Amino acid sequence: MKNRERGSILITVLLVTLLLYGLGFAGLFLTREHVQVATNLSMLEVANVVASAGIDRGRTILLDPVKSSNLHAMLAGSGHPADDVPNTTSQCGTSRGAVMVDGAPLYLVPFPPNDRTSDLPASAARNVVAHLGTYTLYIKQDLTDCRMKNFTCDVSPASPASCTPTSPPNGILVLVSEGIAPDGQTSALVEEAVVLSPSTGTGGSLGASDAGTPSGTGGTSDAGTPNGTGGHYDADPSYGGHVGTGGTPFVNGTGGSTGTGGSTQNNVPCLTYAVSAVAPCSNGWIPGCITVNSSSSVDGFDRSSGPYGNGNHSPASAAMSCTQAADTCPNNCPSGCITGSLLYGITLNLTASTIPMPPCSTYNPQVTVPPSTTLYPADPQTAACYQEIDLNGGTLTLRAGNYVVDNLNLNSLGTLYIDDTDGPVHLWTRNSVSPNSPVTVKSGNPANFWLIYNGTSDLNNNSGNNFTGVIFAPAATVNLNYHVTGAVVGGHVTLNSGSYVHFDNTLRCQ
Repeated sequence: MKNRERGSILITVLLVTLLLYGLGFAGLFLTREHVQVATNLSMLEVANVVASAGIDRGRTILLDPVKSSNLHAMLAGSGHPADDVPNTTSQCGTSRGAVMVDGAPLYLVPFPPNDRTSDLPASAARNVVAHLGTYTLYIKQDLTDCRMKNFTCDVSPASPASCTPTSPPNGILVLVSEGIAPDGQTSALVEEAVVLSPSTGTGGSLGASDAGTPSGTGGTSDAGTPNGTGGHYDADPSYGGHVGTGGTPFVNGTGGSTGTGGSTQNNVPCLTYAVSAVAPCSNGWIPGCITVNSSSSVDGFDRSSGPYGNGNHSPASAAMSCTQAADTCPNNCPSGCITGSLLYGITLNLTASTIPMPPCSTYNPQVTVPPSTTLYPADPQTAACYQEIDLNGGTLTLRAGNYVVDNLNLNSLGTLYIDDTDGPVHLWTRNSVSPNSPVTVKSGNPANFWLIYNGTSDLNNNSGNNFTGVIFAPAATVNLNYHVTGAVVGGHVTLNSGSYVHFDNTLRCQ
């Protein structure tokens, strides 16, 4: 028995020894891997630092009036093999741009720029490198300019343009810096947008008017800057002009100042087109997407001459028309497309913040119609706020004032009636909106009802009903089967078969 016990003890000792050896080797392996991971992270951090140094260099160049005097040459590249300048809109999201030049191309530039190896002790020998790494600096147009086909054309505050842009550039450039760590393998990419500050020009003068009187128009801005316009005149003497829009900030000019409109103005923007699409097309067509499908049409009328119809209508008055052959146009217009400088009915400065939503301190309970109901704000200067409004039949009447609704359901069985006897009605929807009810304005004035949607979900209508007023949803995709008397603003806009938009010219920016 004693010999057997001795044998079993020996085997146990050997197994324990093998286990300890295994744990030791595993520990060595994990330690080696941890050191490698730490080294890789360290190299990545160094590459980021080096890339950021490239961005700092580029920013310094763009802020130098001499070095940045010819942005066209910078954006077009110097012929360096690493230039990656886009020449089609499909390359806008992938191109790195041109290698930036500052005396010599900023390609594989060491950082820091001074070799400090001599400051190190001789014992350091091969354990040191002269630099943290190298960076390559590129310059390119921002995505918006690129999609407008301004691939290499922009202007500097220090000098006029040396090129002719496809459309007015926005003065925003993008620096792209690739940093490479000392190992020659680890890299990091850093991008930064740089806004060129325009020189101060004269700008547009301030438009002003009393209630119900024509407003002043903004003065012409300096050096090719778009004009600023004053408050837009509202033909209805009960109200003052709309708020005017300032000129677009541009090189050598600040743009027009904002017009004040009348003292009792409607606090909504003037509109340039019957249909405006604010967002870019997914296929690269810029600046916006409008699809006009079969049996749909867009025209305009002059409300000061009476209601739409009976000779009071004109395709040209809508500031858009279908004239070109369908196979040359991207927007599926059955008889052509929207053409010329008004190509897509775009108004770029229209955003969800263009018409500020009034604050809500308290919410009313849900409103369900039927039975028919009349709503009005207790105070004309504030908003009546509701969690939800469901119009499933009967008539919902809105008296003059501001309304904010989280969720708005306008079923085709009900009617929304706008009583503008005492003034206009503005209805903001925050979360969801389903606009299918007929919408009627008592005075027949489309300018007195604005349905404003600040959300990004699709705004869909399939009722074929009449709508009087303005649909304003610049962040949403708008799909309509409405007969609109007024105007439509959306991110993308589709007029489905049988849709009509009759543009009220009193909404137009004069």
